[in-house]
Amino acid sequence: MRCIGWAFWVAVLVLLGTPYAPLRSVFGDQGEWVSLDRLLKSSSHFPARILAIEFPNEGVLDDSHGLTWGKWTATFGSGRPTATWNPPACVTVCEGFRVDSLACTNSVVGERKCYMRFSREPDRETTILCELGYLEQDGKTLADFFFIKCPSRIRLE
Repeated sequence: MRCIGWAFWVAVLVLLGTPYAPLRSVFGDQGEWVSLDRLLKSSSHFPARILAIEFPNEGVLDDSHGLTWGKWTATFGSGRPTATWNPPACVTVCEGFRVDSLACTNSVVGERKCYMRFSREPDRETTILCELGYLEQDGKTLADFFFIKCPSRIRLE
């Protein structure tokens, strides 16, 4: 009887939107939350569509919410962002994966296509580098990038 009572309250918490994300994913919530560290260890998750990116103490970047770093605000672009694996080059940075199809706005230059890249530093498996880069007006040429705090996890479709 205790198991039934416990299961009932777990189900209630899940239905009410509990902050305990692991419980939500066990019960079939849309998409799978994967830690950034786990994503950087294997290419098996890619390519993938991104549903959300969670940044500790900053919030979640998703269809409904943008996030701001400095004078730039990143949002999902006109379609679901995609993540692709980049094999490690390990010359200056061991590339992991890149999230494309983001839109970034700045009060001076307006809206630009942008991306996020998540990688490991060479010879330091524990050092993860996270950057936000934006493109020139042509949408193809890199204008600049800057480092941001890394997300804790990413929700894949």
